[in-house]
Amino acid sequence: MATTYEIVQGIQQAVANAYDGAPQDDEEKIKIGLKREEGNPILHSRQGQMDGFGVKISKNVLMVTYNTEVLIKDIHNMGGVEKYQDEMGQVMGNIVKYLKKEYKKVTGSSLKLTKVGEVDTLIQPLSKIRNIVQSYCYYRIVGLPAEQEPGQVRTTPEYMKSLYTSLKEEKIKKALKFKPFWR
Repeated sequence: MATTYEIVQGIQQAVANAYDGAPQDDEEKIKIGLKREEGNPILHSRQGQMDGFGVKISKNVLMVTYNTEVLIKDIHNMGGVEKYQDEMGQVMGNIVKYLKKEYKKVTGSSLKLTKVGEVDTLIQPLSKIRNIVQSYCYYRIVGLPAEQEPGQVRTTPEYMKSLYTSLKEEKIKKALKFKPFWR
């Protein structure tokens, strides 16, 4: 069984292997399912094809984020915002599929993710022509403990009051290194 550190390290290495133009084993570019993979970057304009993804890990939850720019007419031609949100769900599925495949190549073991909730998509206008799209989805990492055993955490009001008074006393002592003439 892999440790938490090994699982996190494997996920981060899988994400690091997904840079734009990264070669696969057979010297072809990787295919994740992003818009930047369409066409030839030298011959074709990549306007409106700027996109990428990233991950954040907190406890046993993996947050996959996807950012892109899209033209307003593309959203309308697709059939509206609802259809575009469905497409973002497919893109998230492609990203997770790639992460699982690359994790398997990097570590030799499989990564099990269970989806928590739906894909959330935020579309913000950048100009009269373009929008910035930010999508994210949460996945539970199977194999990581939900919570680590916490140490002795003291959050009682008495502790906070004593901490505040001790810090206040230290500040006063530091500020009054000399004895003022009025004392």
